[in-house]
Amino acid sequence: MTTPHLTVRNSGYSGRGYADIFSTEEKPTPLPGVTTVLGALEKPGILQWSMNNMAAHATMHAQELLDKSEEQSYKSLQYYIGRMKESDFDDPVRDLRNSSNGVLNDLAELGTLVHEWIECYLTGSELPEVTRPEQAQMINAFLAWAEEHEIEVYATECTVYGQGYAGTADAFWSVDGVKLLNDHKTSRAIRDEHLSQLGALGAAHTMAVPCLPGETDAVEYKGEWFRPEPLPAFTGYSVLHLRPDEYNNQGDFVPAYCELVTIPNEVIDAGFELFKAALAARHGQRSLKEARKKVGFNA
Repeated sequence: MTTPHLTVRNSGYSGRGYADIFSTEEKPTPLPGVTTVLGALEKPGILQWSMNNMAAHATMHAQELLDKSEEQSYKSLQYYIGRMKESDFDDPVRDLRNSSNGVLNDLAELGTLVHEWIECYLTGSELPEVTRPEQAQMINAFLAWAEEHEIEVYATECTVYGQGYAGTADAFWSVDGVKLLNDHKTSRAIRDEHLSQLGALGAAHTMAVPCLPGETDAVEYKGEWFRPEPLPAFTGYSVLHLRPDEYNNQGDFVPAYCELVTIPNEVIDAGFELFKAALAARHGQRSLKEARKKVGFNA
């Protein structure tokens, strides 16, 4: 997935944000990104994942740990778990129970390439190099799926602005005549935060469209020009769910697949309510941080 030009590294909300290029303020502050907002939500699965991964690592390296002192073993495990990334939780390939190579490879190597490949395919751009068999499996599954459906693309990887936030939509497209706001996912399951993400993107009011200088309402940002437009029309929401070859929890082999999962609008509406709660939490966290700093309260 390409990095949107309008993103900023630090939004002030504990994560990545977006430049508020259409604001009428003289010096607008960055807006929190959708994924940054959703980071405020509790993810109980992360704790369980961490415990399972620690157990897997300790099991595979039992003799190595026994050969060390208690302090050395503790420090070794502490270092290992400390270097794990939350993004590893969604790794579409690695079975944590079979982990034996220390720190896991980041999920982004797989998911990002697949996202970028699909974007380039849909827009007719040069396709990125596929470097791992799992990527090829998901891409081949996507191509097989795409051959069976009529697809028309309206926008891909576009920055959208909502009330007090911004984000990146994977695709506005129609599949077999149905106009959808779609998100590509390579995780094992479609989780609550994915539904909240779609709800937030769908509730956005403006899309930033690249344009030429001098066009009506054109705004310059770091050498590029954008104009505001309404989001493309859509009537529903979907997740394009891709998975590589893998074994399920029962030990059965499941071949790579690609399927379009349509999400009921009622579920999306509820997801957006959850997003708004997370957005309020992020604003509260920022206000508290600023208040502590203002009065010098560091206790």
